[in-house]
Amino acid sequence: MYKIVQNAEKNSFWAVFFIFFALGFAYIKKMFYLCVRKGKSFAKIQNPLQINHTFFRFKVMLKRYLIVFIAFAGLLTGCSQQRKTTIAVSNKNTADTTAIPALPSEAIYLLGQEWIAIHDSSTAKYHTPIAAQVRKNQTTMGEYLDQRLTDLYPQVAYPGYVNKVMRIAEWSMHQAQPQQNIISNIGSELPDGAQAANMSSLELTKEEFIRINQLDRMAASAEFADKDALDSLRLQVNNVDDTLSAWETENVGISIMLTFGPNIYMRVMQCKIRAEQMAQYYYGDATTYGRRGDAFKHIFVNAMLRKYTNRLMAWLVMDVYWEHVSPNAPCDHYMDIHNNTIGRQTRYKTFTHTVDSELPSWMQIATHIHSYIEDTTLNSVYQPWDLSTPSIVVKDAEKRTSNQQYIIWNQGDKIIP
Repeated sequence: MYKIVQNAEKNSFWAVFFIFFALGFAYIKKMFYLCVRKGKSFAKIQNPLQINHTFFRFKVMLKRYLIVFIAFAGLLTGCSQQRKTTIAVSNKNTADTTAIPALPSEAIYLLGQEWIAIHDSSTAKYHTPIAAQVRKNQTTMGEYLDQRLTDLYPQVAYPGYVNKVMRIAEWSMHQAQPQQNIISNIGSELPDGAQAANMSSLELTKEEFIRINQLDRMAASAEFADKDALDSLRLQVNNVDDTLSAWETENVGISIMLTFGPNIYMRVMQCKIRAEQMAQYYYGDATTYGRRGDAFKHIFVNAMLRKYTNRLMAWLVMDVYWEHVSPNAPCDHYMDIHNNTIGRQTRYKTFTHTVDSELPSWMQIATHIHSYIEDTTLNSVYQPWDLSTPSIVVKDAEKRTSNQQYIIWNQGDKIIP
């Protein structure tokens, strides 16, 4: 970490400085007593001119020492500053500071867990000099994340990146519709700030468990993960290497971790991963641009977010963050908002009714939602929209659609540019 390297440079400089000062002081003290002894011997013969000459020599030596001392101190300072400059240049950031890049979500999770380990005395990382420095500086999780991401990904991350993400998240909250409009748009779904319910177990697969355990062990160890360690981190269970490739990347999701912690962040990301994977399993590449796979993905991720976090979190993530940070065309935006509500609210209890089975509950939920999507006669409403349909037309049609039926605007026959 750059700041800690800089402190080490500073400490080594002062160590050399005081050693030189102590040696010089001892030398001056010795010369002083020598002059005093000579002065006393001159005093015995009562020769004032020789006495004054002796102390004049002492003053000259003292001035010379001070000149050499100041010059040497300046040289040390220059070397130290030159070394610091060299470090700064070698880590020179080349990122576009106007962009909000998405970064590997497993790296974000790992760094959040590192910060927690730094403050947990039961971990090996707690006892490292770097951890002690972080605690001494009272570095917040946001500041730590900003430093580490800039160090790990200098081509895309930059100082102030995390703070900018947090400002965007706050802006998204302000841009969200007023509560009275939320009531009219999504029925009884009102983010009232209620306490989170007891969260269900994520029911991790073997591959998911091993990967998350790998990240947790890396975070707690005495080593601080570098780019090579993150790049080489691959899941290898029965020659399967596809589960964590779906962790993908994230930007505004950093605000979820800083607000709710790494564990909630991991749950949110895991819900997103499962939705992407199951949508691809059922619908292949037809999971975007208003098709059934798109509807399935939104309904499924909302149901899981409510089950594994709570309803408010599902609304915050899906309707506020991801919809406002990456604006869609009106046809996509209102279709997503409508289908989000079905997943976490109007059909939630039906979708999440599970039984004892070899299948984990989240896979049973996926099966229920897939059956619901496939019954297009009862459950689907096709809207004749496209990417150029104006918002006023789309919004009115969405309001007139039953909140028990999902919306699609592309039956697979539209060519998307």
